Amino acid sequence: MQILSKVLTYNNAAKPEYKYRVFFSDGLKKSYKVFKLKSLTVEFIKSAKEWNKGTSTPVLVTDNNNTSNNIAPLPIAKSY
Repeated sequence: MQILSKVLTYNNAAKPEYKYRVFFSDGLKKSYKVFKLKSLTVEFIKSAKEWNKGTSTPVLVTDNNNTSNNIAPLPIAKSY
């Protein structure tokens, strides 16, 4: 998950209890998450950055003869 914005204000008349939002990308699409408290928003950003440290990008794997190229699978993400 990649954080695309800082803490932004969120004004929606249908949901006045939510005051803050953060845009993020999961690699396929851009989305946002809304929060009631700023402290929860900052905690979400910190946890996303920690999660990004534990992930790696796919690595090109070749055999000894360099004849077959395969992409190594990514590790399964932890759910919280």
